[in-house]
Amino acid sequence: MKKILIDPGHGLYYDETQKKYIFQREQINGVIEDVLTIYTANKLIPKLSQAGFDVLYTRDYTLNPRLSPTTKKPEYFDGAFLYLSEDLPKKISTDFTLDGLNITDNYKKDVNCRFIYANKINKTIPISLLLSIHYNAGVPAANGVETWYHNGNSNMKKLATLLSNQTARICGLKNRGANGEDQNYAALKIPDMNSLIWEVAFFTSVSDVFKIKQKDFYDKVTSAAVDVISFADKNGII
Repeated sequence: MKKILIDPGHGLYYDETQKKYIFQREQINGVIEDVLTIYTANKLIPKLSQAGFDVLYTRDYTLNPRLSPTTKKPEYFDGAFLYLSEDLPKKISTDFTLDGLNITDNYKKDVNCRFIYANKINKTIPISLLLSIHYNAGVPAANGVETWYHNGNSNMKKLATLLSNQTARICGLKNRGANGEDQNYAALKIPDMNSLIWEVAFFTSVSDVFKIKQKDFYDKVTSAAVDVISFADKNGII
């Protein structure tokens, strides 16, 4: 059974200075990226499971403040941060170091530790695909879906193209295509792991947010992802 690792981008994290949980993104056009990614993951994870994949995730994908019976932390608390919270520099040096990793503040710990955590999982349980879910930001006129892949991975270029095409077609979004990257995004730097950053739509775009707020949007967009990942599995792309 192929294993898919889902990363609901951004989200609540505990700021030790302020002593409270805060979102990583501001509210724009009545939405917050941190919440959109969780809504998407909530729909996607069970669909992938039903399609026959073993699905893991880098952080709890609820917004529930109820304390977890195991961690005694709110259920939305980041799993990767919990894993690395004790003696963080030592764990990074012994497990995996990302180029340019910055762990000087809680935001960076939350964002970057997820992919150190992903690498740790991959060493024990090989991951077929890491899909990091995001919603894009830009000038008000910017809109549409785009998917990022590592420049050196031809299969991920194919998958990124398929995912952008299908998302655009099913959801009526502008197709910004597949984009190669090998410098800036931690999710794409993990050795020996297929990974994509799926920028579903622009939360800074009024037209995209109108589509996002439609009641069937999350069902449509996650169906697009499941269709593409299933196709990739059957055709040796992952």
